Amino acid sequence: MSAYMCTIKEVLLYVYEYNDCTGSEYARAEGSLFEWAWFIFNKYSTLFLKATWVTLYVALIGTLLGFILGFAVGIINTVKIHKEDNIVKKILLHILKAIVVVYVEIFRDTPMIVQGMVIYYGLRQNDIMITSIIAGILVTTLNTGAYMGETVRAGIKSVDAGQGGRRSCHGYVTF
Repeated sequence: MSAYMCTIKEVLLYVYEYNDCTGSEYARAEGSLFEWAWFIFNKYSTLFLKATWVTLYVALIGTLLGFILGFAVGIINTVKIHKEDNIVKKILLHILKAIVVVYVEIFRDTPMIVQGMVIYYGLRQNDIMITSIIAGILVTTLNTGAYMGETVRAGIKSVDAGQGGRRSCHGYVTF
């Protein structure tokens, strides 16, 4: 065993001694690992609850916005370009599809933590001050939108071509 290996209790004891925390909190915190965990929970339980609500808020808002974005991305990816379409429409659709494909590939192929760092610190480097909550919502929205976009696109593409006749019989219109 290495000389540098130590227990959690030893680390916390060192931190308390280093910070000169020799008051009543220190005396209550001595004991087993369960007692240490209980001490930490009692001391920081309000912070844990606040952090839980912030996490749920960011996840819920980001996922809902990501669902809307993903639905739009999936629809854009499945729009067909016909030969008889206007040249301006064809060019705009090609550009839009290229942007959507690049967006989906970037946000599906990079870890979410990297996206968060790039968005939060990258925007701040460009003098766009953004809060961590807004950055979290933005990252969750963009990441969820990319995955949902591919899910919607795959769902639309998975419908058999023979289903088109049944769809028109029931009065549904095509895009």
